[in-house]
Amino acid sequence: MGLLHIYDDDDWRMSLMTKRKDAEKVIAVKGGALKMVEHLDGVVASKKRYDRVLFETHGAPGWIGMGKHGIDARWMRSLGNRHYDSFCDPGTRLYFNGCNVAEGDAGWDFLRGAAEVFLIGRGGVCFGHTSTGFADPLTGHVVHPWGDTRHVVMMPGGDAI
Repeated sequence: MGLLHIYDDDDWRMSLMTKRKDAEKVIAVKGGALKMVEHLDGVVASKKRYDRVLFETHGAPGWIGMGKHGIDARWMRSLGNRHYDSFCDPGTRLYFNGCNVAEGDAGWDFLRGAAEVFLIGRGGVCFGHTSTGFADPLTGHVVHPWGDTRHVVMMPGGDAI
């Protein structure tokens, strides 16, 4: 159990802020979405499991950025056959800390798509924000002072509520 922290290392601001995170495993993704997939495949191969998974990237309604690539719900669902749920413990908290990622219908779809990929086997909660976040350089945390935090709960076996 522990935190798996994945961040966009192509952005110097993300690289600077994320070095302060306390995680069991940190993945600095340099090279975009396909490199992220390579790293996640490595996590599957390691057979380690996590109860918290944090994606820290830029975002917009219904997608996150990884390098120059935008990852939306459709792209996320295309990863469904890669067994990413195998490294998530029952009740895993899957957090997308990118600006506005959960905003609007596209945001709900993104959260559901991510839950289907990472949480379908054992269940958990996937969440993100509807607002812009601001980095606190002293703590290394991004805060979202307004907007909502949206949650999608995935029951073991695949029912999302």
